[in-house]
Amino acid sequence: MNQPAFYSDSIRMVLDLTRSRPHEVTTLAITGPDCAGKSTLAQWLKNELIERGYWASLIKADSYIRLRESRTGLPTEADDYYLNGFDLEQLLQDVGAIKKTFQSGEQSSTPKIILVEGVFLLKTEIAPNWDASIWLEITDDEILERGTNRDAEFFGSEEKARSVYETRIIPAQHIHRTRDLPKDAATSVHNATSAT
Repeated sequence: MNQPAFYSDSIRMVLDLTRSRPHEVTTLAITGPDCAGKSTLAQWLKNELIERGYWASLIKADSYIRLRESRTGLPTEADDYYLNGFDLEQLLQDVGAIKKTFQSGEQSSTPKIILVEGVFLLKTEIAPNWDASIWLEITDDEILERGTNRDAEFFGSEEKARSVYETRIIPAQHIHRTRDLPKDAATSVHNATSAT
């Protein structure tokens, strides 16, 4: 399968970063709006790095989604999703645990990297935890189209999926962009609108 050009740019950036800090465990956030292609890029990077002899671990923020009943009471669906949708504190604890495991490894010369993939990873209070970050940019229209197609079965219908994206997910991304300026905070930004 042909990869978007920014895949090559991303692996070059990671290789340059790890070469500049050969005895340290590198943490890389791969983030952007919902449905931007973060998971696909993250898995591709992990596979590429392992093939090159790296120790690579991938953590997915979707594994830290909070149940709806434990995150209610905020003014809007968007506030709820942005502020309480993910247990990022636990995610960071797990990143730290993997980092310690990598640091205690016998093969100290082997490059080591932790890839963390998901939304909201460039929140102001979270961003300093990453040595570098990649932001994948897509339009609201494409978020809506991809999300409706992808999640119709999960939400029960295309109509319900569209409603969730219009009232919760896309407005939450607007909050993130306004409060945290993630594109400015990212090490590299790539247009993923045409990526599949």
